[in-house]
Amino acid sequence: MRFIAEERDVDLIVIGTHGAERWNRLVMGAVAESISHTAECPVLTLGPRVFRRPKFEASFKHIIYATDFSADAVHAAPYALSLAEEYDSKITLVHVLPPELRAQNDRERLRNFFKTELEKLVPEDAQAWCEPDFVLEYGGSGEAIVELAEERAADLIVLGTRKSNAGVLMYFKSGVAYQVMCRAECPVFTVTGEQEYRG
Repeated sequence: MRFIAEERDVDLIVIGTHGAERWNRLVMGAVAESISHTAECPVLTLGPRVFRRPKFEASFKHIIYATDFSADAVHAAPYALSLAEEYDSKITLVHVLPPELRAQNDRERLRNFFKTELEKLVPEDAQAWCEPDFVLEYGGSGEAIVELAEERAADLIVLGTRKSNAGVLMYFKSGVAYQVMCRAECPVFTVTGEQEYRG
């Protein structure tokens, strides 16, 4: 699929499954994550839980953008903001902190620091068309992102992934993207840090 996409210079790859068996979900997640790490364009994945919705509509009223502030994750921010502007969506930017930091004496200082870092990802001119929400969560990244998306009835999750030429099998190690793709009740939009932003 990746080679066909490159040959035809496609702008988006869409992957979906409604497999109910656990093995189907595992394979689907691994294949989707492998493509998301190797594709030259963004990938939109509709995992097995997306199809549980009574009626799926491709209208993104609320977008969740999750970042760990790595270069790859930050590269996905313009895509999330562009989609939010295009669909007139509410957007929530989230960073997940390790659970042990919750007990730190200086946790307020840490929260303020990371909230400021989230705010820096939104250009000043974006304030004209959106009022982004900035959220800090504690816990495992994949689980926290999915739970937040469910709590806020998000229609799309945007993630940045690292470019890799590795095959499918290495992604059975359950990275964040894999966990989110398999568990999210909404589509997941992924983009690697090496992809050129086309606006």
